[in-house]
Amino acid sequence: MDEIGRIDPHDREVGVRIITDAEVTRFVEAPDGSLSAVDVSAKGADDERLPAHSVVAALGFTADLGPIESWGLEIDHRAIAVDSTMKTPRERVYAAGDVAAYPGKVKLIATGFGEAATAVNNIAVALDPDAHLFPGHSSNAE
Repeated sequence: MDEIGRIDPHDREVGVRIITDAEVTRFVEAPDGSLSAVDVSAKGADDERLPAHSVVAALGFTADLGPIESWGLEIDHRAIAVDSTMKTPRERVYAAGDVAAYPGKVKLIATGFGEAATAVNNIAVALDPDAHLFPGHSSNAE
């Protein structure tokens, strides 16, 4: 472990310091108003001020399916395999968002919202065969 966060041996080879399990807690302004540093708080380490010229947000997480992995579902790279209706092979179990996997998937927030709508509409028909798969456009609602 480095002074702050965890370090992969490869990081030292390329001269890049990788800080994980951390958050930027403050942006420090230079006298001219530009960014001069950031304060970083990392789990298990002392807070530290690091020089900075810019900050790029690269937010994300690693999916942890927890007990879902024991449900007998097909797991593909820490995600649940689904078909085009977002259904798993298990009856009445659907998945959407980062936890869902299918060929050609692009993991974006917008994709997840669309998948949720697809899953909900298909679940509605599975639960009530008289329901309509396509409920209409939201712009037509009164």
